[in-house]
Amino acid sequence: GPSPQVLVAQLKKSFTIEDIYERARRVMLCAIRHGCTTMRAHIEIDAFAELRGVEALQRVQAEFAGVLDLQLIAFAQEGIFHDEVTQGLLREGLQMGLSILGGCPYMDRDPRRHIDWFFDTAEAAGVPLDFHADSGDDPSGLTCDYIAEQTIARGMQGRVTLGHLCTLDMLEPDHRARIIETIRQAGIHVISLPATEMHVKGRADKHTWRGVTRLEELRAAGVNVSISTNNIVNPFTPYGHPDLLRQALVTAMAAHLGNLDQMVWLLDLITINPARAI
Repeated sequence: GPSPQVLVAQLKKSFTIEDIYERARRVMLCAIRHGCTTMRAHIEIDAFAELRGVEALQRVQAEFAGVLDLQLIAFAQEGIFHDEVTQGLLREGLQMGLSILGGCPYMDRDPRRHIDWFFDTAEAAGVPLDFHADSGDDPSGLTCDYIAEQTIARGMQGRVTLGHLCTLDMLEPDHRARIIETIRQAGIHVISLPATEMHVKGRADKHTWRGVTRLEELRAAGVNVSISTNNIVNPFTPYGHPDLLRQALVTAMAAHLGNLDQMVWLLDLITINPARAI
C-alpha cells in the first residue's frame, strides 16, 4: 500500500479544526493520566492542513494550561519548496503565537537550503528551532553536522533541538564521534524516538536496522539526550503512546540498556533532560 507519508498527506486535506482538537485532546488526557506535565508538539503547517492545526492546538493548549504545559512548534512536515504557500503559512503560525519553528530537511531536494531558510526565519523571529533530522539509513544524507555548524556560526547554542538522528547509527565509529563532538559544541538537544524507529525503519531488504540513535555515546560525550514518542496511533506508528515509562522500556530494549547504572540514567531521558531541552 501507500507509504505512511503519502497516507498522512492525503488524510490531512480532510482534517477539520474540530477533528484535530478532539484527537489532540484525547492524547493530552492520556498523557496526563500517565504523569506527563510538559509536552512539545509539532503542528504540521502545509498546503494540505494549512493553519487548522494551529487553531485546534492553541485551543487545547489554553484548555489544559496549569495541568499540562503544551509547547507548540510551527512544523514543515512536507518541506517548504514544493509550493508557494508553506513558507508564508509558517511565518503566519509564528505570528499567531507559536513559540518554536520546526524544519524537516529530508523533505526538500536541497536540505541545506531548507536548513538555511529555517535559521534565517528563526533568527528574524527570535525563536528556537526543533528539526526532524537524519531519519534515514543513508550516511550521504547526513544533515546534523551542517545544522550544528550553523548553530555555532549563528550563536544559537542551546536553542536548537534535533529529533531522530537515526543516520548516526550508520556511520563509522570515528566519523560518528567527530559529529557527536560538533553536536555537543553546538549545545544541541537530541531527542530519540525509539518506538517509531523500531516500527518504521529497517524495512528494506538489504539489512534489518534498528534505527535508534546512539543514546549511550551521545550521553557519554556530554550531549543532552531525551526520548519521546513521535507518533501516537497514526499511519507511522499504529501503537504509539504518550506514556513516557512505556517509551523508556522500549528504549531499554532497543538500545541494549540493561545494567543498573544504565537504568538509573535512562530515567533522566524522560525527566531532567527533556526539561533542560525545553
